[in-house]
Amino acid sequence: MTPPATAAAPPQLAWTRGEFKVRVQDWQGRRVTDRFTGYVAGPFGIHHYEFLVSSGWTVTHLNSGHAIGPDFPTLKAAKQFCTEIAPLAEWNQLTAKNAKRETGLRDAVKAAAVRHGGYR
Repeated sequence: MTPPATAAAPPQLAWTRGEFKVRVQDWQGRRVTDRFTGYVAGPFGIHHYEFLVSSGWTVTHLNSGHAIGPDFPTLKAAKQFCTEIAPLAEWNQLTAKNAKRETGLRDAVKAAAVRHGGYR
């Protein structure tokens, strides 16, 4: 008798401290690149960000430098979000331009963000 199929365990991301580039908007509304120190694993970076309108842990897609989803209330929640979305795409092949065409991916990422407290 064959045992029932089970869902594959999500990939484990090995987080290390690191520095990475992030695309941000400056006080004049221009998109600029800045460097942040945070945690890096696979295609993702996480840094803590405090600003007038936002405070939390931001997940960045390292290939594009763009944020993925909203800010998360804790580092643990941001890491869990990354673990959940990691198998959804070939993240190293996505760019800011071609990711916009991935509507199914966008919906799945938003749903994962909600599950991990990203939209409060």
